[in-house]
Amino acid sequence: MSPNVYRAAAALALLSAPAVAFGGDEFAVVLPGAAAEDAVRLARRLLRDVCLPVEHEGRWYSVGTSIGIADSSSAGPSALLRAADTAMYEAKHLGRGQWVLAG
Repeated sequence: MSPNVYRAAAALALLSAPAVAFGGDEFAVVLPGAAAEDAVRLARRLLRDVCLPVEHEGRWYSVGTSIGIADSSSAGPSALLRAADTAMYEAKHLGRGQWVLAG
């Protein structure tokens, strides 16, 4: 896992938000009671922080990220995760450093 992914995980931990890692570089974050605007604000912050270059053993590395956001209008946890995953792939198609709100 890259240092930037660890940095993102640390940022999420500071929020006291439940976060789950899927595979090596995908995370799901649950923000109970948060409005869509709050999730978008968090997405923008994560995009900014994760994309900062980091030095490791004398070399500089950068990574990009894409974020999918879904709200609780999706019926149940599985549907919520599917909606966020679909939004994330839409963000990936837009290019690095993007977020998409499912809808």
